[in-house]
Amino acid sequence: MEYETFTEKVSNFWGLTREDKLKLGEENIHWLENKYVSQFYVNKVISGDTNKNWLIYVGQKYFKEPVDLGLSIGCGDGCLERHALKLDICKRFEAFDISEKAIEKAKLLIIQENLSDRVSYEVLDFNVARLKENYYDVIFAAASVHHIMNIEFLFEQVNRALKQEGLFIINEYVGPSQFQWREKQCEFVNKILGVLPVQFKSSLDKDYGRIKETIEKVSKEIMDRNDPSEAIRSEEIIPLFYGSFDVIEKIEFGGTILHPLFHKIVGNFDINNEKDKAILDLIFMLEQVLLKEGIISSDFALLIGRKKTSETRFDQYKILKKEKPSAVKLPVNENEAKEHNHVEELLREKDAKIIQLEKALEEIQDTLKETQTSVGWQILSGYRRIKDKLLPAMTLRRKAYDSVLNIVKDHKKQYLG
Repeated sequence: MEYETFTEKVSNFWGLTREDKLKLGEENIHWLENKYVSQFYVNKVISGDTNKNWLIYVGQKYFKEPVDLGLSIGCGDGCLERHALKLDICKRFEAFDISEKAIEKAKLLIIQENLSDRVSYEVLDFNVARLKENYYDVIFAAASVHHIMNIEFLFEQVNRALKQEGLFIINEYVGPSQFQWREKQCEFVNKILGVLPVQFKSSLDKDYGRIKETIEKVSKEIMDRNDPSEAIRSEEIIPLFYGSFDVIEKIEFGGTILHPLFHKIVGNFDINNEKDKAILDLIFMLEQVLLKEGIISSDFALLIGRKKTSETRFDQYKILKKEKPSAVKLPVNENEAKEHNHVEELLREKDAKIIQLEKALEEIQDTLKETQTSVGWQILSGYRRIKDKLLPAMTLRRKAYDSVLNIVKDHKKQYLG
């Protein structure tokens, strides 16, 4: 797919109105569109308060006073910046999105809120856009980084654009790229679907009424049909974030089971019905148990980081080296290509050193294992245990023993010398 075609499809999809999404069956089908799920699960995990969402939590914890200027990456219709302004997180915002229609809608909504003098909107593609240096006090990305193909470039630009003490705050889907669900994930979701009453499994998308019996990995054709940027490199976000920023806080809030389970059917649960809420609570509890026991990993996370200097960048976390999806070619000029090749060469050298260190570590571990299982080691270990038992540390007997032993060692050195 050519890059122009890719960006056009992405721009068109994110420019859809609510009415357009209703016609396509893309409204009231996402797990977070259920207020009970977002309040009594997500809010509770992030802030401990059902009425305190992630942005309120961040505002109260990190912004005692409003900062001068914030940036919203992939702003959509402008919900984040409108909310952040009302929370006194920032005095002013710049907000960019790849969709011209989304920007037009955001401009209309900000006028309705009488906040248009405090927000500047612009159409921008963060796969290639360069940001002003040392310019923003805080940069937000709410469910937008998982639509970015050139994540490394974006994170470099964010580092460049943040002021020295600036924060980069993202609330993101970080699960399997392009929704290629893990086997355990599918297993648990399908078991729940197997016992869930049929009235909760009726699809609410364009295939209205179809019963959802199982989930499976989503085909590439389906991913490309509407939004080819969806979760394009989502599973690489966390390692790249750790490699690019000094991480202050990370809150994982699940979604590993709830997201694929509730997709297209979440609207069947009546948040005013006690039985429906009880079923939701049981599913919440199951996901939390699976997460805490380490059986599954979280697919959604809130990450807060600070600007990291170029000298320490990428040293904090071993980056998952993966090829960017070859189906879409990013445009680069000659200078960008040279810079990209230089960075790739440095990363290859770093990977080679890491492999050498890992091999050396394995050899040391093997040597230790062989040593620990040898007869000599067993005798030495037994001798040490007996010595510690008969001659406890810090006692007069132990000190006398150590003194005699040192004298013997000195005489041995003299004799051998």
